Amino acid sequence: MKQQQQWEHHISLNCRRESLNTLRQFTKDVLSRWAITDEQQYLLVLALDEVCANLIIHSHSCNDSDTIDIKISRANDGVYFEVRDSKPDSFNMALYETPTVSQILCEKKRSGIGLFLVKQIMDEIMVEQSADMKICRMKKKLSF
Repeated sequence: MKQQQQWEHHISLNCRRESLNTLRQFTKDVLSRWAITDEQQYLLVLALDEVCANLIIHSHSCNDSDTIDIKISRANDGVYFEVRDSKPDSFNMALYETPTVSQILCEKKRSGIGLFLVKQIMDEIMVEQSADMKICRMKKKLSF
């Protein structure tokens, strides 16, 4: 009897920097189960890590009592990430004006490079906000 593959995985993280190591390992473990190249896995881990790092460090100020919830799922058309944040007034990445590479180089500031990469890596980014929750959904189109 063939074992059925799980298509949806969840993790909840405390908002501390050390949680990012847990997130990266969790994401690698999930993605390695699916037919995704090493390069695609690396880019997807980078994108999810950057979004969560921004929330943990900037929105939650590394407050260990706060949490974010992450769901990674697979569909026929690609990989989906969902990041649930109980701090609805946190940064809205969907509204972020991505600087051009030349703007980043001319201004010689490192701020914004990570989100620039996220927007280059992911095919879709949507943010839903309610009074008590912000949900960031990202999609990478892949053929399996």
